[in-house]
Amino acid sequence: MFSRRQTLHALLRLAAGTAGLVLARAAWSGGFGVAPSASERGASTQAGGAAPRPEFMFFDASIDAANVVPPVKAPAGGSMRATLYTATGVLEWRVTLARMTGPETQAAFHGPATERENAPAVIVLPPFVLEEDRGARELQGRSTLTAAQIEDLIAERWYVSASTAAHPDGELRGQIKTYRGGVHGG
Repeated sequence: MFSRRQTLHALLRLAAGTAGLVLARAAWSGGFGVAPSASERGASTQAGGAAPRPEFMFFDASIDAANVVPPVKAPAGGSMRATLYTATGVLEWRVTLARMTGPETQAAFHGPATERENAPAVIVLPPFVLEEDRGARELQGRSTLTAAQIEDLIAERWYVSASTAAHPDGELRGQIKTYRGGVHGG
């Protein structure tokens, strides 16, 4: 999960000039909602019928063995948080995995797929770093998405998964959703 400081810094990086700073401060204080839902995006349109998009969108996933298709029994769990900068297609992400049965043999973003479908990897993640004191694996990075990948991500047709030697078809999985909470997790 991104800290309040990281979220504020991301907002301030995007803010340009005094007007942008006012908007960033209002967003930070909870003065604005989060990214519009799919139905809200469809309700308002620009010239040519395209729905307007915010400058950036937030995504998250709860990663669990029960979400694997078909489900597996493993004590592992994790989370994924991401920010999509819509103008550039850059996706900044952070994935944390814990209590896995062994080192991951592959971790990736997959799509397009619903929660009950499997799909090929669209972005294979580099190896995770084991944080000995927490017993968790954490990785953060950035990827540039194509227009089609952005559409699938926004439509919630992507998931993140991790495999191990004990579960080569996936030990953990989480469907990536548009983050609908407030700045403070509400």
